Amino acid sequence: MTNEAHHCNDAVLYLLQEKLLDIEKVADHATQDISHICVEKELLEQIRNESRRQIGLLTDALEANAAKNPSSE
Repeated sequence: MTNEAHHCNDAVLYLLQEKLLDIEKVADHATQDISHICVEKELLEQIRNESRRQIGLLTDALEANAAKNPSSE
């Protein structure tokens, strides 16, 4: 292999290594994004469950109030 071919191979190898680093950075960012999404999903599920609990309490209170004060229809 000629000296020029060695330089060409080295240049290609360098470019491939740079691209690999770019891909690894993108993969790291994607992993972080997925982690944040999982945390946000868990928080949303907690909010949903708490909302359902609160709606249940309000419904119970409204039903109790209606039983105490029946409407005169």
